[in-house]
Amino acid sequence: MKEVTMDDVARLSGCSKSTVSYCISGRRAISEHTRKRVLDAMEFLHYRPSRENRREQHRPTIMILINDMFRSFLSPQLKAVVKEVFDQEYLPSLHPLPNNTEALQALLNSVGATREVAGILNMASAIESFDLYKWSGGVPSIIFIRNSSSLSPIQFEYAQCMRLILRHLVGQMGHRKLVFVTEKESVERKSVLGYRKELENFADQCESRMILLPLHMTSLDLPQLHTQLETAYQEGFRAFVTLNAYYASQIYRYAAERQWNIPKDLSVATIEDSELYDWFIPPLAKIKMPSREIAQETVAALIAQIEMKDPPVFSHFHATFLPGGSTAPPPEETSSPFDGKRTDKA
Repeated sequence: MKEVTMDDVARLSGCSKSTVSYCISGRRAISEHTRKRVLDAMEFLHYRPSRENRREQHRPTIMILINDMFRSFLSPQLKAVVKEVFDQEYLPSLHPLPNNTEALQALLNSVGATREVAGILNMASAIESFDLYKWSGGVPSIIFIRNSSSLSPIQFEYAQCMRLILRHLVGQMGHRKLVFVTEKESVERKSVLGYRKELENFADQCESRMILLPLHMTSLDLPQLHTQLETAYQEGFRAFVTLNAYYASQIYRYAAERQWNIPKDLSVATIEDSELYDWFIPPLAKIKMPSREIAQETVAALIAQIEMKDPPVFSHFHATFLPGGSTAPPPEETSSPFDGKRTDKA
């Protein structure tokens, strides 16, 4: 039996071969009427695009929006996503998020107008589902891990990340005073609200406070951070949990300047899953996410949109805690009104 080709689909649908190609790849805007004719012809002929067909189309592009190039480059999640996009015969294109809303809107408007990308995978935190879909003109889009978002196929219990760290620092190490270092701009974000809720749940066992830092931190912000670290240390706070590995690196740096030993004098852990933690001395305690599995399901959901297939069901993933070498019980000279209390939550 003769193998069905794209030319056969073009003849039956009454369209050009390039139109059939654009319908398959999603690289150009095609009217719904024309798209239906092509899809009906494909279905009638039992034609399925092969990997060779995709290579002939020079790999349709998936645009990946990220917060910034440096931090994202060291993210296991981004590396897993890029690999999965390649494995599925698409071309990943990384785009750091513009610094203002107008520039972001202009970028997505351009993508929607030209249809030069087959789909958008957003890994940046500052874009809402509605804006992403509206500004891009309906380009197939997915948001990477955002609970309750209609564009995110992955559900992830962010609060569990803080819970695992608190069970370790409070329940196992015995800390009773803890500082959470986070971004000023994201303090009301759902994931951060989940972290704060867990701190509240441990309020009968551990006194906590927050240090709020700018999203785009510069050397001008370091004196303020150092002042807050010094104040917390002098008040007996010996456990520090950071939103990301960069903030943890600044704590390591200041501790070295003050000749505070990690973990003997203070414990540090981060919620972020970053490859940076291997570069810390001692290795930084951190949260570990199932990056490969999350990437596979996220990319599969986006490609299902692009190729107009049934979307996969929502998946739930959980984190694990890697203790590294940066945590220990608090020094004996520190005291807290919580000393001697039971830690049943641990």
